[in-house]
Amino acid sequence: MKTDRRGIWLSLAVLLAGLEITTLITRRVQRLVEETRWQDFEFSCSEIEGKIMERLSFCETILRSGAAVSAQAGGMSRENWHEFVKQQDLDRRAPGIQGIGFALLIPPADLADHVRQTRAAGFPAYQVRPEGDRPLYSAIIYLEPFTNRNLRAFGYDMLSESARRAAMERARDQNATALSGKVTLVQENDQNVQAGTLMYVPVYRRGLPLLTVDERRAALIGWAYSPYRMTDLMRGIMKGRDDSQWQNIHLAIYDGEAANPQTLLFSSMPDPASGEASSRELTLRHRIVAAGRPWSLHFMSHTPDNGLWFNRNAGLAALGGTSTSLFLAGLLFALFSTRSLARQLADRLTVELQASEEKFRAIADYTIDLELWFNGAGHILWVSPSVERITGYTPAEVLVRPEFMGTIMTPLAGNATSLAALREGITRGTTGLNLEFQCRHKSGAPIWLGFSWQPIFNREGTPLGLRANGRDITA
Repeated sequence: MKTDRRGIWLSLAVLLAGLEITTLITRRVQRLVEETRWQDFEFSCSEIEGKIMERLSFCETILRSGAAVSAQAGGMSRENWHEFVKQQDLDRRAPGIQGIGFALLIPPADLADHVRQTRAAGFPAYQVRPEGDRPLYSAIIYLEPFTNRNLRAFGYDMLSESARRAAMERARDQNATALSGKVTLVQENDQNVQAGTLMYVPVYRRGLPLLTVDERRAALIGWAYSPYRMTDLMRGIMKGRDDSQWQNIHLAIYDGEAANPQTLLFSSMPDPASGEASSRELTLRHRIVAAGRPWSLHFMSHTPDNGLWFNRNAGLAALGGTSTSLFLAGLLFALFSTRSLARQLADRLTVELQASEEKFRAIADYTIDLELWFNGAGHILWVSPSVERITGYTPAEVLVRPEFMGTIMTPLAGNATSLAALREGITRGTTGLNLEFQCRHKSGAPIWLGFSWQPIFNREGTPLGLRANGRDITA
């Protein structure tokens, strides 16, 4: 059997159209995924940037409070500073801060007295470091918590180092909070060395004018300050953030505008200088200014599953569209194949039916018996051509006479009993009924016909009519 060519071409057309639509949908889904991923990436980067600025702003607030306390009449004692920092509850409110301290400004003429008084207060080995002659000295005299690494900073002169000195002088001259450039804190030892930075707030004597730079320099007592180990600071800032979201974004922070190993403050990347990001990774650069110091924030997405998440939705759309297209094309092809098969089968059955009818007609035409089919009312539905040879009436004449049997049987005697038996047989559906009738030929001559009757039933077993087979038994 041959399949309709139109069905094949139409199925192919549906398949190609479905694949084209699937391609368009897949591309659209891909773009939506990329847009959504970029928006999520931008939002996460902005969230991280906001947390950094929030933490630095919080640190500035604490230092300004410390500066206000330090400037009170009578000065600040070690015990008062300890109590002040303790009240800030830094471990809970701002984890990751190395400490809160106060650095005293020391004119050269007062250096010896300062060292002597500090040693007398219980620190016999105290020394302002590094030694040497300088125009001005400073010394870290308070730093809380005063334990572990912070003990290494006690007595350190931050004016002796250029990056710290620049921030301290900017804070002093501008009466503003100042963040230093990249430094290595004196708290560092040989283990887990981190890049550091420091924030300074100037502390002036109360009641003195601060309108000009000279007036501010003359009124300066020292600096409230805070040192930050950058990795610890960033871990504290990101504490409580969703780990999976944080792990999918790498961040590098650089001091100033230049991005190089010398200015790198912090990096969550294994190797920030390893090269450019891959085509699957997103990158974003922000510039922030914290306490007068610019920082460059470099964000990069990270997909540990090699981008499978990135393509999953588009892949599902492609798979679903392709499957649907194949299903519709296959269904259409099957429908056309079934239709073609049905047509061929119908044609074959028609030919076979025609041959069967011709064969039946030939048999009926040449049979010597008389065949009649009756309905339940006794009306003839079909008669064989042999009726004309036996009774003289043509099939057409028989079919237009509903009571043909009564016509050729009456008023001859002896038929009443047979007709009554025939009607009863039709009503009851009696099988194997054999009857004889004295009939009249169309020419008027008497003839005898012998009939065998078989009922015709429907599916429920109700008799619908009779099939009669008759023969001329006159002889």
